[in-house]
Amino acid sequence: MNCRVGATILVLLGLCAAFTEAAPVDEDEISRCQCIEKEARKMIINSISEIEIIRTNPSCSHTEVIAILKKGHKVCLDTKAPWVKEFVDQLLKPPPFQQ
Repeated sequence: MNCRVGATILVLLGLCAAFTEAAPVDEDEISRCQCIEKEARKMIINSISEIEIIRTNPSCSHTEVIAILKKGHKVCLDTKAPWVKEFVDQLLKPPPFQQ
């Protein structure tokens, strides 16, 4: 009797597997927030070669600011730190109108 139950379960599992389709995985769904640790201490602006701003998206609920240093290191900046807010505001501010 135990063999019949085991065989029945195996057949049912096989049928389930045969009729189940795997959903395609979209690469955008895999991505998550880039920054786990964030730096709040003020950095030397001249040591930054590039700034990457990643806006909120379905995978990450907050804006991330990543500083790429001249040595190639990436540092996540704390967007709540006053100096980071001021720095990003300056970057995003349109240049003054010149006549």
